[in-house]
Amino acid sequence: MEGTNLSGARLDHTHLAGLDLSRVNVSGADLKRLSFAEVSLVGANLSGVDLAGVNLGDVDLSRVNLSGANLTGTKLTGANLSGANLSGSDLTDADLTNARVDGLNLSGARLNRTHMTGR
Repeated sequence: MEGTNLSGARLDHTHLAGLDLSRVNVSGADLKRLSFAEVSLVGANLSGVDLAGVNLGDVDLSRVNLSGANLTGTKLTGANLSGANLSGSDLTDADLTNARVDGLNLSGARLNRTHMTGR
């Protein structure tokens, strides 16, 4: 599915385990209740998506565009966020414990009660 355009799609309750979603465009899509186990999202466009409460722990999100995304309560523990764009996103109550954050863009992001302890 690498490079596929799924912008605006409803993908709730979809199981994506093991898929390569690198450079996929899912901007504006409903991604709640998705399983992201063993998924690669390197360089994907997830701008404006609703990922509230989703478990993205240990997922490779390097260079991903999550600008303006709803990440309220999202679990990002151990995720690779190197070079990711989270500008303008809502990270209220999100957990970034041990996430890799070098080059992470958080400009204008809401960080209320966000957990950001690290390695």
